[in-house]
Formats: sequence, C-alpha cells, structure tokens
Amino acid sequence: MDRRRFVTMLPAWAPALPALAQSTAPPALRRKLGRGADSVPVIGLGTWLTFDVGDDNDEVVQRREVLRRYFAAGGGLIDSSPMYGRAEKLLGELLPQLAHEGRLVSETKVWTPFDALGPGQLERSLKLWGEPRFDVLLVHNLLNWRAHLPTLRRWQEQGRVRHIGISTSHGSKHDEVERVLRSERLDVLQIVTVDDRMLCKRDRDRRHDVREGDRPVLQHLQKRFELEAGQRDERRAAQ
Repeated sequence: MDRRRFVTMLPAWAPALPALAQSTAPPALRRKLGRGADSVPVIGLGTWLTFDVGDDNDEVVQRREVLRRYFAAGGGLIDSSPMYGRAEKLLGELLPQLAHEGRLVSETKVWTPFDALGPGQLERSLKLWGEPRFDVLLVHNLLNWRAHLPTLRRWQEQGRVRHIGISTSHGSKHDEVERVLRSERLDVLQIVTVDDRMLCKRDRDRRHDVREGDRPVLQHLQKRFELEAGQRDERRAAQ
C-alpha cells in the first residue's frame, strides 16, 4: 500500500485505533512486594505537593483525572503521608469516585517525633483514606522509628496493614538505614531521590549486601521528577 492510499483510508480506521493500541500494549511490569506473593506495578504515584491543592474545583478535577488515567494504565500503588498537607484528605474524596477494585495499593507513613501521637496519626490517616486497612505503612524518614515500629507491628498483627517498613530521602541517613535493616525484620524500604547520583557506589553496594542478607526487603525507589530539572535539561538540549 502506498502512502497516498494509506492517508485516504486513515479516517475509516481511526475509530479502531485506540482499541488496537490497547490490545497490543504490553502488560505492566510488576515487582514483588513484601515476603508473600503480592506484587505491585513498578511505577507508582506520589502525592507530595501535587495532591495538596485545597478546595479549588479545577485543581481537584485535574487530580481526579490523573488518578483515573493512572488506574486505566494499570497503576496501583499510591504513596502519601501526613506530612503532605491535604493530600490524604483529597485521596479519600476522590478514590470512591473511581473504579480501582483490586488495583489500589495504599501506602502512607507515620511522621511525628512524639511517641504518643503515632497511633492517633495512623488512625486519622486510615479515616482520611476511607480504606478498611493499609497495604504499606512506613516510618517517614526514620523519624522516631524506635517508638513507631512497634506500633506498625501491632497493626500488622491485627491485620490493619499488610507490609511495614521505613523510608529515607535525599541521600541521607543511609548508615542508620543499614543498622535498622540489620536489626529489624521489615518488608519495605523506600528511598526517595531527585538525583541518581545521591546513591553513590558505596551505598549501592551496601544496599545490595543488605538485600542479599537474611532480612530481604522491597527496595522501593522513588524518583521525583522536578519541573526545574526538566527545564534545565531542555535548555541544555537547545544550546
């Protein structure tokens, strides 16, 4: 078929193109979660800043569309935290409006320096999400982890969360992360970075050693793509 005939026939094929693309799309890559048979898509959705939008209707509608497209594309894991302002509240409002049965993997954190406030903070997060239980709970940036990990374990024993762990960000506290992983039985380690160079060779080797030891965890690596970094790359490409 020559180009001219292809172009003349394209309008007749157009209605079938979206279905054709969907039928030929490869299945989403997945990764094992925790110690059982659970798995999650390798790409998750974070809510820091992006879902802390207040009551502006246009902003809320945009976030609803983000969630709809995310689930439609095969996504499942959504990460949040009490530190993220109104993000958990907005998730609790939007999730019931969307079809996600069997796909949502809910992940949030405990984030307080005070021992006594941890349990109440977790209860509030569960209420805001509107879920019967969480899939993953983390101690945010290792803040007061010695007090909060026992609380997460109690929730796990009660069936209120499936997997527990810790998080760290911006290339910090890796020595302490190693100590925790070697002393505690955890399911998930979340590492948040805006730059792969933050994980230097020594940290990559250490992470490999810990993973291959007797306490394996999911290395949940989150990379934040910042607008400014993208604009810098565009300027470099133009020069």
